[in-house]
Amino acid sequence: MEERVNVFETAGENCCVAACGQKVYDIITAALCENKKIELSFAEVSELTPAFLNSAIGQLYGYKLQAGTGHRFHVNRPKFNVGF
Repeated sequence: MEERVNVFETAGENCCVAACGQKVYDIITAALCENKKIELSFAEVSELTPAFLNSAIGQLYGYKLQAGTGHRFHVNRPKFNVGF
């Protein structure tokens, strides 16, 4: 089973706040717990900050993933430059 997580629908066009990133992280981890394959889409997102990305994705490094889980997680890269 696959779940598409649309960052724009969850956090809006400007992904700048860690609290919004936490919402995305919570959706991702809930889907991983259900053994779903996840596609994370940044379509329509125009701005990203390190605070948002650390909350949304960076925390996954500390998440206890079962063997092979990495093959179920895919990030659909945005079509813009992210400035840090």
